[in-house]
Amino acid sequence: MPQTAIIIGAGVAGMSLAQKLSDEGISVTLIEATKSLGGHCRSIFDAHTKEFVDNGQHLMMGAYFEFLNFIDRLETKDSLSILQNLDIQFYNSLNENYRVFDNNISGKAGFAYAISKLKLLSNKEKMQFIKFVLKIKLMNPEDIKTTVSQFLIENKQSQNIVQLLWTPLTLAVLNSSPSEAPASLFVKVMQIAFLGSNEASKFIYCNSNYKELFEPLSDILKNNHSQILFNTPINEIKFSDNKAKGIVTKSGEFLTADYIISAVPFHQLLKLLPDEVVLNSPLKFLYYYTSNTIISSHLWYQEEIDLPIINAVVMSPIHWIFNRRKMNVKYANSNYKSCFSITISDANEMNDKSQNEIYEIITDELSMVNDIFSKYKPSYYRIFKDKRATFASTIKSEKVRISQKTQFDNFFICGDWTDTKYPATIEGAAVSASIVNDLILG
Repeated sequence: MPQTAIIIGAGVAGMSLAQKLSDEGISVTLIEATKSLGGHCRSIFDAHTKEFVDNGQHLMMGAYFEFLNFIDRLETKDSLSILQNLDIQFYNSLNENYRVFDNNISGKAGFAYAISKLKLLSNKEKMQFIKFVLKIKLMNPEDIKTTVSQFLIENKQSQNIVQLLWTPLTLAVLNSSPSEAPASLFVKVMQIAFLGSNEASKFIYCNSNYKELFEPLSDILKNNHSQILFNTPINEIKFSDNKAKGIVTKSGEFLTADYIISAVPFHQLLKLLPDEVVLNSPLKFLYYYTSNTIISSHLWYQEEIDLPIINAVVMSPIHWIFNRRKMNVKYANSNYKSCFSITISDANEMNDKSQNEIYEIITDELSMVNDIFSKYKPSYYRIFKDKRATFASTIKSEKVRISQKTQFDNFFICGDWTDTKYPATIEGAAVSASIVNDLILG
């Protein structure tokens, strides 16, 4: 009889682990409370526009090695597009703009070239930047105990360069403000992605939708004598004799397996575990974890508006503007000639704002950063506010990120919020799955 495993949660961590374990001959039951794969990385069909829209615009990098290995196994890499060159248009609320581009020079050299051409930085600031980046390459991230803000000040980065470059970068990769985000993760990302290989530094995005990207997993699991149970919420995980015995579904069904793995967010895991399991182990630190809100808005226009694929906004409530028509050419002949996704990271201050209030903030800011948005108004919009979009990475939370291994021999935890030494990103989720896979297989 083959060994069996139950994985709770079909986000990136759960999907990736299910694929790995089933490929090794373990019969996996992947349980998902909703009707779709992806978790925080999913697409939703909009009946009005007849288009799939993402619950959050995800920008990946070539350094997402574990996640890209998973996509290779699904054989859906055609659903991803690679930006061969760094090219980002930056705006601010003063209607000033500047472009960061590498002029077809890849990797570290291209990154350095892009910064050297920034007219909004003085020669002194450019030299401080180059010295800082060279210093980062030699650092041990685990030795750094400060926030990103403190770290940047200590390394003589001017307020100007912090606002123009480091703040948008921190928000993008850590989903936290520089005043809260741990510099250890900031340095790790810089070393692996921006200062790594040429391929690692390239941006990647989904050119179709996440439903198509993840869809082959169902057949892979089926061929591996495994399965996915959709629309199956879990009420609790049962423990006895120092083992996880099984799970109880909302309908009352009791399912057992040799291994039980949680791949749900920390706040959901707390609801599944008995109090005595949490309070008598490092799992008690879950009570101290917090989340950051991410707001993703999709704006459709009748008019054709030509912007680059990636646009960053500094010193503004909005952070990123993505040109969906250039990312997904499938909808090029839509009745709406333009579609933009607007991302607001670390958006906790907007938790109590209505969708209409958020819409007004976004459109007001757009009109200030680019005159074209003063001329044209959206014909239709959708806003997704996820108050628990991501684990809040802070100095305190980094100290108590819990291990994937628990006090129970057959109970494991994976997710981007576990102790991966990576930020809480798609790659962090895939890395956690790889760690659990290694723990189970020995």
